[in-house]
Amino acid sequence: MKSMSRMLLRLFQNFYFLCALLFCIWVFFIDSNDLFTQWRLMRTLRALRHEKAQYEQHIQDLHTRHHRLMYDSALLERIARERYGVQKDNEEVYVIKEKP
Repeated sequence: MKSMSRMLLRLFQNFYFLCALLFCIWVFFIDSNDLFTQWRLMRTLRALRHEKAQYEQHIQDLHTRHHRLMYDSALLERIARERYGVQKDNEEVYVIKEKP
């Protein structure tokens, strides 16, 4: 046990070891870019990349729907009838609503 304590005492008396230890403490815990800050920023970056992927998929879906609406007249007619109540001449439309 005495040899271990002597070795630790000699180690802490070493100038280079103390400088390296203080440098590591500074970089890992005190600096503005410490480990905790980097971990939090990486977690935020991962969440933002996931959100970006979702938005890109939504944009792709919107482009597909837009393309289908522009070039498929049957789909355009169906949506116009269902959502906006568009009707042809001499045609009667009955709207049936269910009670809540």
